[in-house]
Amino acid sequence: MSNRLLARLCVVYGQPDSPDPVAYLHEISNLIGRYSDTELEKAGDAILRNHRGRSFPTPSEIAAACADARASNTREVTPESKVDPAWSNARVALADKLIRTPIGRTAADEGWILSLHDFIRVNGRLPEKGEVGALRSKARSFDDAYASVLRGEAGSLSASLRRLGETFLAKRDKYSRMTGDRG
Repeated sequence: MSNRLLARLCVVYGQPDSPDPVAYLHEISNLIGRYSDTELEKAGDAILRNHRGRSFPTPSEIAAACADARASNTREVTPESKVDPAWSNARVALADKLIRTPIGRTAADEGWILSLHDFIRVNGRLPEKGEVGALRSKARSFDDAYASVLRGEAGSLSASLRRLGETFLAKRDKYSRMTGDRG
């Protein structure tokens, strides 16, 4: 069995009481497949410590133990390590600086400055020639989607999406103005 948690549970509780134990275990494996080995190990420890009875734990009990293990991992992370490096002050400052270059002025003139700023922030560098087309395309996709929202094609979400789009346009304008700054 490839899932270590389920293998541990089978050793302790035996096969689940099901007409098709293999399919049953496969379904549970799919249910908990997104958890890391560490989380599965913690979940197994918790189940072995807390499960009452000799029968195989229920799928919901197993899933809940995995979710609890993930939540406890999240609580153990220090606040400093929670910060996505792409959103660090240093990365944002680098992006602010690098958009004040000729490529930044071009991006501002052509409407893809926000995509450029995001690219720099995430990658810590200016894009290479072959990467610029994707940034232009991303900006065009936003413009097309925003135009659709303005036409009311998002139904009941149109007003909310319009406001969200306005925040992106405000950022785009802010970064466009920054490209003229040389400070």
